[in-house]
Amino acid sequence: MPFPDYGDVPAWLAVGVAACALFGAGLLYRRQSEQLDDQRKVSEKLTTVLELQSAELRESLSERLRAQAAQIFIEVDRVPPAAGGAVKRGQEKPGPLPWLLRAKVHNTSTQPIYDLYVIWQLGTVRMGRPDPMARLMPGGDASFERTGPQAPTPGTPSDPSAFLAFRDAAGVRWAVREDGTLTETSRPSQDT
Repeated sequence: MPFPDYGDVPAWLAVGVAACALFGAGLLYRRQSEQLDDQRKVSEKLTTVLELQSAELRESLSERLRAQAAQIFIEVDRVPPAAGGAVKRGQEKPGPLPWLLRAKVHNTSTQPIYDLYVIWQLGTVRMGRPDPMARLMPGGDASFERTGPQAPTPGTPSDPSAFLAFRDAAGVRWAVREDGTLTETSRPSQDT
């Protein structure tokens, strides 16, 4: 019986250990890969949730900013002239008298509004300078008057009208029209 040669045993043993180490490294790599995939999936879900939360927060902020402005109203009354007219020099017949336009602003919010301007228009063209007011306190009303054009035709594009521009307590500028249309015109900068 021949005696086995054990001279190559250390080399085979080293190869076996290396194979086991390689197999273990492969298992470890697979586990880490699975963990990274799981983390990537969780990160994708978190990203989606954060985007939704961000959209909700923006909407909530917009609603909160709009809350005070939505409680500011303007009404415009168009008072026709009294019967008759004024005779101008060189005329035989009296000319038509101008209408009286009255704008009433209501602050039904719980905070004051600032830098109010009633802007008068004939169609889309401004009529003179705006009527300013520094502030309107909560629950307050303010009235403004303007002599309008002669004999407007109600409901036409050249109908005299007015809208209100103001700054709310948060510093946001708004414009509100007779029909209740509310438009944000500017937000305060981060520096103010």
